[in-house]
Amino acid sequence: MNGHTEITRLLVDAGADKNVRDWHGKSALLLAAMNGHTEITRLLVDAGANKDKQDRQHRTALMYAASAGHTEIARLLLDAGADKDVCDRCKSALILAAMNGHTEITRMLVDAGANKDLQTNLSQPGTTALMYAASAGHIDIARLLLDAGADKDLRDWLGKSALILAAMNGHTEITRMLVDAGANKDLQTNLSQPGTTALMYAASAGHIDIARLLLDAGADKDLRDWLGKSALILAAMNGHTEITRMLVDAGANKDLQTNLSQPGTTALMYAASAGHIDIARLLLDAGADKDLRDWLGKSALILAAMNGHTEITRMLVDAGANKDLQTNLSQPGTTALMYAASAGHIDIARLLLDAGADKDLRDWLGKSALILAAMNGHTEITRMLVDAGANKDLQDMQAGKTARIYAASAGHTEITRMLVDAGASKDLQDMQAGKTALIYAASAGHTEITRMLVDAGASKDLQDMQAGKTALIYAASAGHTEITRMLVDAGASKDLQDMQAGKTALIYAASAGHTEITRMLVDAGADKDLQVARLLLGAGAGADKDVRDWFGKSALFLAAMNGHTEITCLLVDARADKGDLFGKSALVDALCNGHVKIALLLDAGADKDVRDEMASVL
Repeated sequence: MNGHTEITRLLVDAGADKNVRDWHGKSALLLAAMNGHTEITRLLVDAGANKDKQDRQHRTALMYAASAGHTEIARLLLDAGADKDVCDRCKSALILAAMNGHTEITRMLVDAGANKDLQTNLSQPGTTALMYAASAGHIDIARLLLDAGADKDLRDWLGKSALILAAMNGHTEITRMLVDAGANKDLQTNLSQPGTTALMYAASAGHIDIARLLLDAGADKDLRDWLGKSALILAAMNGHTEITRMLVDAGANKDLQTNLSQPGTTALMYAASAGHIDIARLLLDAGADKDLRDWLGKSALILAAMNGHTEITRMLVDAGANKDLQTNLSQPGTTALMYAASAGHIDIARLLLDAGADKDLRDWLGKSALILAAMNGHTEITRMLVDAGANKDLQDMQAGKTARIYAASAGHTEITRMLVDAGASKDLQDMQAGKTALIYAASAGHTEITRMLVDAGASKDLQDMQAGKTALIYAASAGHTEITRMLVDAGASKDLQDMQAGKTALIYAASAGHTEITRMLVDAGADKDLQVARLLLGAGAGADKDVRDWFGKSALFLAAMNGHTEITCLLVDARADKGDLFGKSALVDALCNGHVKIALLLDAGADKDVRDEMASVL
């Protein structure tokens, strides 16, 4: 192992066993060859050591020398008659020399008659010495093997030939040698990326010189892999302009469509989707079909618009592409304009509108470009569509919402103002819950939008169809103080009851503990003649303090049971009724719920019967 020549000679002369092996199965000859000890190798060979002994990895001394590039040892072993074609689990000495780039050893083995077409059987099964050399770019070894008659068209287990391996790895000179030697240019892989040819690999990877070489040699331009992709499609999708030009000039079919991966996609569609401007222009100039569609119904124009590629969109429009094609599977019914409006691609939307794209087409959910722009907050596109005359009151089929409702709901102030100024209907109710833009704005707490809608004359007392709630009820319930004040000042009815539980804005505010809103509603002044048991304790100018929900509970009762001390105090001072319709008092309920301060507050004004009830509870 350490190369001690004299000691080795002494032991051999003393009759030491030359072929004994260590626990790895390595003999002295194997160890000397793998470590590059030429003199000891010669000494052992001359002493008759077995040259073809294999270790537990099934490798011989010649294999180790060939793999490591120990030229003199390999020559010595070959001259001594070592077996040239014995293989370890998969590789011969020639394969090992070729894959590791040892030209001189490869030459020696070829000259010694080693089998040039042995193929591996485990690691990368089916690979020959020529394939390894072609894959790794070992030019001199590839030439040597070709000159020696190595089979050019053998294929590995994936169906790759030496030519395919050279092309996919960008080895131009080896590709040229193989083409000149007559290698089959149109062999296709059968497992890894099935159906791929050398030209497809070159086109996909952008190996210009190799693609040109293969085209000049007559490689088939329109063969397709298992996904239906041709060399032209692969070049276009990967942005390789020069190869695309070569293939177009060579007459490649520009309108082939894929059949598995993104079925129906053409080279132009891939270029439009990825934003490869020069390739898209090249294909259009060559007459590629502009309106072919993939399996989702997307055309090149739709793909360019949805991905924000303005220049390609312009080229397609100028070339006469259909601006109003609609998708048929993914987001069915969507046009290029809708995609641009939804994503906020301003220049593309302007370009399509200027070209006359239909503004009011709707997708399968009934959404128009205007609705999509408004709901996504794209102010400038909304303005363009309004100026172009888009229908402002279209309702989608998903929820019956208009552009204005979506904008108000999402808090898009400028868009809402724009639609208000443009005359969009103020009081349209959606079909999902019967809510108006004002209700959505008030519910979500969008103060500025609420003010805008109130000033524009939106109906303040419309009740939704879901719960019968008004804008005021929603604002009071959610604790939006400023919006509540605004609606009260604008004359919204303070005593309307919802249809869900018969509750008013006051009841909702009191129940939720919104003190300021409760005070505001009590002080606001409202109709005292509601038909809910006529439980007024006295005349006054405040909101009806004693109106009850469907469960007979008043504002005071709800405030007490929920522990809202300040609101309870406010209602007590306003002399609100302290009981419910079923004989239960707020005082007892407060006590039962542990609200001691409130109980004491109520106790100060409770009548004798209530006191007796409280005593029984205690």
